[in-house]
Amino acid sequence: MDLRTFDTVGAAEEGGTVELRDPEGNVFLDDSGKPITITVKGADSKLYTRSHHEAVSRRLSKRLGRGGMKLRSDEWDKDAMEILVKCTTSWSGIMLDGKKLEFTESNVRMVYTDFPWLKEQVDEFVQDRGNFLGNLLKSSSATPSKSSS
Repeated sequence: MDLRTFDTVGAAEEGGTVELRDPEGNVFLDDSGKPITITVKGADSKLYTRSHHEAVSRRLSKRLGRGGMKLRSDEWDKDAMEILVKCTTSWSGIMLDGKKLEFTESNVRMVYTDFPWLKEQVDEFVQDRGNFLGNLLKSSSATPSKSSS
């Protein structure tokens, strides 16, 4: 087995595409019949890791710098949102109020805030390494072995 087959960092850097689904699991389609998608970098990407470390450093600095000031859970949620926004690199087919929604950082934040079910789908996708390894495994001639020899 070649470990490069499971290069989660490289795969996360390359990114992956989430096909948005309704609560019953059906893929949302645009007017031309193409899936509505959001493209993201994975949790093992340098961008995600750097953003996570920055958030943790802010929390620690706040806690230690003000005599043990307590952190609130909404601050953790805000940090998680910002990491997800930074890791979102594009989208296709996103409409709001009958109009195509331009891909901008502020629109990404608004969509994730106003539509928590969508944010949850994207966040789950980002955290699942298998979503990013798929392309590597397909292109690899190596097949993982279940034996330890």
